[in-house]
Amino acid sequence: LKHLPLIARVFSVLCALAVIISAIFSFINNLFVSFPAGIIINFYLVVFSILVLFAELRVNAMLTNFEFLKTYAGRGCFELFVSTICFVFFDVSGIIVGIAMGLNGGVQLGMVLIQHEAYLKERDQLAKTGNVESDVAIAARSQVKKTAKSVVKSELSQPAPVQTTTIQSAGSPSI
Repeated sequence: LKHLPLIARVFSVLCALAVIISAIFSFINNLFVSFPAGIIINFYLVVFSILVLFAELRVNAMLTNFEFLKTYAGRGCFELFVSTICFVFFDVSGIIVGIAMGLNGGVQLGMVLIQHEAYLKERDQLAKTGNVESDVAIAARSQVKKTAKSVVKSELSQPAPVQTTTIQSAGSPSI
């Protein structure tokens, strides 16, 4: 159970990518069969799957607009919702990705029910800071800050070369 959050996150990303691919194929196959519903449903699947990707990758710009995706319970319920949309056209790919996404949503909700340590850590971090970030995002931001500081320091410590130019007018002779 220790690696369950990582497995669930990777599986969520894979499911979201699979739903996007399935929605594109479903769009192509159902374009003239179920117009305009086919376009709308598949558009929703793509957009919602992108939201799942952003939630699992902890893209803070997106998470501030969709607060419910910051928690295991919110992501789990949303993945269950997306999984039900996958069954609209009742094709094989939709059923497979719908089941996979639904199972993953169930796992995320299960982590809340069993009070998994990752859920408790996420809950505490959300209460303290209002954001949930992965360790990778924290390390990346720290590295970007260090690099930016060193670039700024090196640019500020080097004096800028002074450039002088001589202007001559075309009508006057130079001496």
